[in-house]
Amino acid sequence: MTTHTDPDQLRREIEQTQRGLSADVDALTEKVTPRRIMRRRIDRARRATSSMRDRIMGTASGTNPAGDRVRRTTEGNPLAAGLIAFGLGWLTASVLPPSRREQELAGQAKDVAREHVQPAVGELADQLRENLREPAKRAVESIKEDVRDAKDNIIERAT
Repeated sequence: MTTHTDPDQLRREIEQTQRGLSADVDALTEKVTPRRIMRRRIDRARRATSSMRDRIMGTASGTNPAGDRVRRTTEGNPLAAGLIAFGLGWLTASVLPPSRREQELAGQAKDVAREHVQPAVGELADQLRENLREPAKRAVESIKEDVRDAKDNIIERAT
């Protein structure tokens, strides 16, 4: 028994297979694109953080309008949320006096800087001064030469 295949039917089947493969490739690309992977991970982390926050602090049935406005403004904008959090942290840190431990650590950091950084800066300055001495002399001589040439040129033109 021989089967007769209609070329148009065959063409339609090939096109249908191509469309199916194209959809599969698009779905796979969507799934493995680094940007999409990061977006899914960020969304998952946000949901987990929100869920944890709600479990710890409870859900607010009536939040104030300022909080709602900040949430709407920063939603989907992690940079804005980060800047706001940084600003709040900075404000809190500037209002609260430093603890005794923070003052001790700051003093230790100053001592270490004085002990190690200042001598290194002094050495670096000396090296720079030494390394730049000759190029500076050459530059001064070059400028003197240019001034002499310009003076001679002006005198020549004047006469």
